[in-house]
Amino acid sequence: MSVLVLTSSFAAVLGLYNNSARYLYALGRDGVLPRAIAQTHPRHRSPHVAGMVLTAALFIVFVLAVLAKLDPLTNVATALVGLGSVGLMALLAITSLTIPLFFARRKMFGLAVTVIPAVGGLVIAAATVLAFLNYSVLTGVDSVVINRLPYLLIALAVFGAGQALWLRRRNPALYLRIASTRIDDGTREP
Repeated sequence: MSVLVLTSSFAAVLGLYNNSARYLYALGRDGVLPRAIAQTHPRHRSPHVAGMVLTAALFIVFVLAVLAKLDPLTNVATALVGLGSVGLMALLAITSLTIPLFFARRKMFGLAVTVIPAVGGLVIAAATVLAFLNYSVLTGVDSVVINRLPYLLIALAVFGAGQALWLRRRNPALYLRIASTRIDDGTREP
Protein backbone atom coordinates (compact mmCIF):
# COMPACT_ATOMS: atom_id res chain seq x y z
CA MET A 1 0.00 0.00 0.00
CA SER A 2 2.87 2.36 0.79
CA VAL A 3 4.31 1.88 -2.70
CA LEU A 4 0.92 2.71 -4.25
CA VAL A 5 0.57 5.83 -2.11
CA LEU A 6 4.08 6.99 -3.02
CA THR A 7 3.72 6.33 -6.74
CA SER A 8 0.28 7.96 -6.92
CA SER A 9 1.56 10.98 -4.99
CA PHE A 10 4.51 11.26 -7.34
CA ALA A 11 2.17 11.01 -10.35
CA ALA A 12 -0.10 13.73 -8.92
CA VAL A 13 2.82 16.08 -8.23
CA LEU A 14 4.35 15.43 -11.65
CA GLY A 15 1.02 16.08 -13.36
CA LEU A 16 0.47 19.33 -11.48
CA TYR A 17 4.04 20.43 -12.18
CA ASN A 18 3.74 19.70 -15.90
CA ASN A 19 0.37 21.46 -16.14
CA SER A 20 1.74 24.50 -14.33
CA ALA A 21 4.81 24.64 -16.57
CA ARG A 22 2.57 24.42 -19.66
CA TYR A 23 0.42 27.30 -18.38
CA LEU A 24 3.51 29.44 -17.79
CA TYR A 25 4.78 28.50 -21.25
CA ALA A 26 1.46 29.41 -22.89
CA LEU A 27 1.27 32.75 -21.07
CA GLY A 28 4.83 33.52 -22.16
CA ARG A 29 4.08 32.46 -25.73
CA ASP A 30 1.01 34.67 -25.83
CA GLY A 31 2.92 37.66 -24.45
CA VAL A 32 1.21 37.93 -21.06
CA LEU A 33 4.40 36.86 -19.26
CA PRO A 34 7.93 37.53 -20.52
CA ARG A 35 8.49 35.75 -23.84
CA ALA A 36 11.66 34.09 -22.52
CA ILE A 37 9.41 31.75 -20.51
CA ALA A 38 8.07 30.37 -23.81
CA GLN A 39 11.41 29.04 -25.00
CA THR A 40 11.41 25.34 -25.73
CA HIS A 41 14.32 22.98 -25.41
CA PRO A 42 16.08 22.67 -28.79
CA ARG A 43 16.23 18.88 -28.65
CA HIS A 44 13.25 17.78 -26.53
CA ARG A 45 10.87 20.63 -27.44
CA SER A 46 9.78 20.78 -23.78
CA PRO A 47 8.98 24.09 -22.03
CA HIS A 48 12.21 23.91 -20.05
CA VAL A 49 12.45 27.63 -19.21
CA ALA A 50 8.91 27.62 -17.78
CA GLY A 51 9.88 24.50 -15.84
CA MET A 52 12.95 26.24 -14.42
CA VAL A 53 10.86 29.30 -13.42
CA LEU A 54 8.41 26.98 -11.68
CA THR A 55 11.28 25.11 -10.00
CA ALA A 56 12.71 28.41 -8.73
CA ALA A 57 9.31 29.43 -7.34
CA LEU A 58 8.91 26.07 -5.61
CA PHE A 59 12.44 26.36 -4.21
CA ILE A 60 11.49 29.71 -2.67
CA VAL A 61 8.36 28.15 -1.17
CA PHE A 62 10.41 25.33 0.33
CA VAL A 63 13.02 27.73 1.73
CA LEU A 64 10.24 29.77 3.36
CA ALA A 65 8.74 26.53 4.72
CA VAL A 66 12.10 25.55 6.25
CA LEU A 67 12.44 28.99 7.81
CA ALA A 68 8.91 28.64 9.23
CA LYS A 69 9.87 25.16 10.53
CA LEU A 70 7.08 23.45 8.58
CA ASP A 71 7.31 19.73 7.92
CA PRO A 72 8.02 19.25 4.20
CA LEU A 73 5.81 16.17 3.87
CA THR A 74 2.89 16.79 6.17
CA ASN A 75 2.66 20.56 5.69
CA VAL A 76 4.21 21.69 2.44
CA ALA A 77 3.62 18.75 0.10
CA THR A 78 0.03 18.20 1.17
CA ALA A 79 -0.71 21.91 0.92
CA LEU A 80 0.75 22.22 -2.59
CA VAL A 81 -0.86 19.05 -3.92
CA GLY A 82 -4.18 19.99 -2.32
CA LEU A 83 -4.02 23.53 -3.71
CA GLY A 84 -3.09 22.25 -7.16
CA SER A 85 -5.89 19.70 -7.05
CA VAL A 86 -8.55 22.23 -6.07
CA GLY A 87 -7.24 24.63 -8.72
CA LEU A 88 -7.30 21.93 -11.39
CA MET A 89 -10.82 20.90 -10.36
CA ALA A 90 -11.93 24.53 -10.69
CA LEU A 91 -10.39 24.76 -14.17
CA LEU A 92 -12.10 21.53 -15.21
CA ALA A 93 -15.45 22.78 -13.89
CA ILE A 94 -15.14 26.12 -15.70
CA THR A 95 -14.10 24.42 -18.93
CA SER A 96 -16.95 21.92 -18.74
CA LEU A 97 -19.48 24.65 -18.03
CA THR A 98 -18.30 26.81 -20.94
CA ILE A 99 -18.53 24.01 -23.52
CA PRO A 100 -22.36 24.22 -23.73
CA LEU A 101 -22.10 28.01 -24.07
CA PHE A 102 -19.64 27.63 -26.94
CA PHE A 103 -21.99 25.33 -28.85
CA ALA A 104 -25.15 27.24 -27.91
CA ARG A 105 -23.69 30.41 -29.44
CA ARG A 106 -23.32 28.45 -32.66
CA LYS A 107 -26.92 27.22 -32.39
CA MET A 108 -25.75 23.66 -31.82
CA PHE A 109 -27.71 21.78 -29.19
CA GLY A 110 -27.75 18.15 -28.21
CA LEU A 111 -26.88 15.60 -25.62
CA ALA A 112 -23.16 15.43 -26.48
CA VAL A 113 -22.51 19.15 -26.98
CA THR A 114 -24.63 20.85 -24.35
CA VAL A 115 -26.37 18.54 -21.87
CA ILE A 116 -23.59 16.12 -20.88
CA PRO A 117 -20.87 18.81 -20.60
CA ALA A 118 -23.22 20.94 -18.48
CA VAL A 119 -24.06 18.04 -16.16
CA GLY A 120 -20.38 17.09 -15.93
CA GLY A 121 -19.44 20.70 -15.21
CA LEU A 122 -22.03 20.96 -12.44
CA VAL A 123 -20.81 17.72 -10.84
CA ILE A 124 -17.17 18.87 -10.98
CA ALA A 125 -18.18 22.31 -9.68
CA ALA A 126 -19.99 20.68 -6.74
CA ALA A 127 -16.92 18.54 -6.01
CA THR A 128 -14.73 21.65 -6.20
CA VAL A 129 -16.92 23.51 -3.72
CA LEU A 130 -16.85 20.50 -1.38
CA ALA A 131 -13.04 20.28 -1.66
CA PHE A 132 -12.76 24.02 -1.02
CA LEU A 133 -15.04 23.93 2.02
CA ASN A 134 -13.40 20.77 3.41
CA TYR A 135 -9.80 21.61 2.51
CA SER A 136 -8.51 20.57 5.95
CA VAL A 137 -9.91 17.08 5.36
CA LEU A 138 -8.29 17.00 1.92
CA THR A 139 -4.86 17.95 3.29
CA GLY A 140 -5.13 16.32 6.70
CA VAL A 141 -3.42 19.37 8.20
CA ASP A 142 -4.66 21.51 11.11
CA SER A 143 -2.73 24.66 10.15
CA VAL A 144 -5.00 27.67 9.69
CA VAL A 145 -2.53 29.20 7.22
CA ILE A 146 -2.44 26.10 5.02
CA ASN A 147 -6.19 25.58 5.18
CA ARG A 148 -6.78 29.16 4.00
CA LEU A 149 -4.64 28.63 0.87
CA PRO A 150 -7.64 27.98 -1.41
CA TYR A 151 -8.59 31.63 -0.94
CA LEU A 152 -5.38 32.37 -2.83
CA LEU A 153 -6.99 30.69 -5.85
CA ILE A 154 -9.94 33.08 -5.62
CA ALA A 155 -7.56 36.05 -5.36
CA LEU A 156 -5.59 34.82 -8.38
CA ALA A 157 -8.81 34.31 -10.38
CA VAL A 158 -9.97 37.84 -9.57
CA PHE A 159 -6.52 39.22 -10.46
CA GLY A 160 -6.50 37.24 -13.74
CA ALA A 161 -9.99 38.42 -14.67
CA GLY A 162 -8.99 42.01 -13.90
CA GLN A 163 -5.85 41.67 -15.98
CA ALA A 164 -7.85 40.19 -18.87
CA LEU A 165 -10.36 43.07 -18.76
CA TRP A 166 -7.51 45.57 -18.60
CA LEU A 167 -5.74 43.91 -21.56
CA ARG A 168 -8.95 43.77 -23.59
CA ARG A 169 -9.36 47.52 -23.16
CA ARG A 170 -5.69 48.62 -23.34
CA ASN A 171 -4.11 46.08 -25.69
CA PRO A 172 -6.78 44.28 -27.74
CA ALA A 173 -4.24 42.61 -30.05
CA LEU A 174 -2.49 40.95 -27.09
CA TYR A 175 -5.82 40.04 -25.56
CA LEU A 176 -6.94 38.29 -28.77
CA ARG A 177 -3.64 36.39 -28.91
CA ILE A 178 -4.20 34.79 -25.48
CA ALA A 179 -4.96 31.07 -25.77
CA SER A 180 -4.72 31.05 -29.53
CA THR A 181 -2.96 27.83 -30.49
CA ARG A 182 0.20 28.42 -32.51
CA ILE A 183 3.37 26.53 -33.13
CA ASP A 184 6.73 28.21 -32.54
CA ASP A 185 7.00 29.80 -35.99
CA GLY A 186 3.79 31.74 -35.35
CA THR A 187 1.51 29.80 -37.65
CA ARG A 188 -1.73 28.34 -36.38
CA GLU A 189 -2.01 24.65 -35.71
CA PRO A 190 -4.82 22.89 -37.58
